[in-house]
Amino acid sequence: MTPKNKAIQLIDAFDDHAESRISDNGRGFDKKYCSKQCALIAVQERIDEGSYWMGGGNTEWEKDRYNYLQQVKQEIEKL
Repeated sequence: MTPKNKAIQLIDAFDDHAESRISDNGRGFDKKYCSKQCALIAVQERIDEGSYWMGGGNTEWEKDRYNYLQQVKQEIEKL
């Protein structure tokens, strides 16, 4: 799956659970914005786990996976 397709899939997965929000300063956030933020948090959690992957048994796969997740994060930010 391409990073862009994965980004869309993650945002859509959170879209069913997100709601529009009003912040403390009265600024509104629409449902799609909240879905994107949730997707970014989920991907960042996986990236943070990457520090544990590095130095494991299959370093080439680990680097590829880490780079893929970085690309997914960039795609989420662009959407």
